[in-house]
Amino acid sequence: MRKELVRFTLLQLFLYAFMGAFTPYMIAMGLDRGFSQTSVSIAVSFQMICVLLSNVFWGRLADWLQSSKKIFILTIAMCGVIQILLYFSRGFGSFFCIYGLFGFMNGAVGVLLDSWLLRTISYDIAVFRKIRSAGSLGYAATIAISGRLVESVGYGSAALLSGVLVAVTIALCFGTGEVRMPETAKKDCGGKGMDFLKSPVYVTWLILLLLIGIATSPVGNMKIVILERVGAGASELGIDGLIGCAAQFVMFFLVSRLEKYSPVIRMMFICLCVMLGLALYIAAGNVVMVYAASMLFYAIFSIINPSTREIVRDHVPLQHQTAATGIADAFSNNVSTMVAMLYSGAVSDRYGINMLLTVCMYFALLTMLICFGLLIRNSGMRAGRRGRRLRRPYGQAKI
Repeated sequence: MRKELVRFTLLQLFLYAFMGAFTPYMIAMGLDRGFSQTSVSIAVSFQMICVLLSNVFWGRLADWLQSSKKIFILTIAMCGVIQILLYFSRGFGSFFCIYGLFGFMNGAVGVLLDSWLLRTISYDIAVFRKIRSAGSLGYAATIAISGRLVESVGYGSAALLSGVLVAVTIALCFGTGEVRMPETAKKDCGGKGMDFLKSPVYVTWLILLLLIGIATSPVGNMKIVILERVGAGASELGIDGLIGCAAQFVMFFLVSRLEKYSPVIRMMFICLCVMLGLALYIAAGNVVMVYAASMLFYAIFSIINPSTREIVRDHVPLQHQTAATGIADAFSNNVSTMVAMLYSGAVSDRYGINMLLTVCMYFALLTMLICFGLLIRNSGMRAGRRGRRLRRPYGQAKI
């Protein structure tokens, strides 16, 4: 088992190193080739839709085949091919289509690897957290290296580095075993299709992920604007990402102290971090305050990601867990970003970046109030059950 854990740690490291090598620079490459900002924004919106479809389609296929490994190898290999095609595309039409196709292939790779890992370690979230932290290191290292390469050599060097990392990731897959779901577990799972969407706890978690995502996603899009207000620029943006990923890596280990609390209490802690980070962004008078806020924003992923896997583990049948994880991640990242894009640009242009950050603060506060309401409801339900001397059935743990 130790050998398997080492291989999965390396898989996480190289997968997210691939994601940091060329993917963050694809849009910059499109702008560098003369595509308008409006055209590129349309391409980004299209890719977000493709990523959402990716999480559902590949997750459902992996659950149906009961093999995340096979689908992971297929999708990561296709990513390697498609990104080379994207680099050699010249017209906007080809860029638009290939960029969307890349999103469809790339969107679910992280979920597929996580699902593969979780089955291997019998859904031990504490072990998962430690292994998943390697992804933060890989992403931080390559996004910094690729930035230097792009500036000195060009986008082709980043695409080449990304291709090498894809090859290493695929090589690591061979020889790494996969635990299949036992036949008895399949029979006990029950449910068909998307029945897991009827789980109140799972759906409630989706809503919380959506709201906190709406509160945080505009910051990522407007980070360069926030930095420019304090006299910083593109080089500081790279440092911001590096520091943020380092904080995320450390937080993956520190959040063990929060595991004794329910996911909804952890979400309240996330809301506090978001509101404090937003306050720092609003009040920022120097780049250090921006870095401090970004550390909080990056660190909350270390709580959200394992908590989401925990919710899926406890409240979704085994045979649908890959798809359920993919949908949850899509709500946290893509759906929330698409919703935020509807208002963030207009609010920022008309009222300024501080007003946009204030709106984000309201969404974080709304999320916290909902969590507080859930805690009161759960407390009342427990009191009522104690009064009637009824026990909570196994598997119906509170959110």
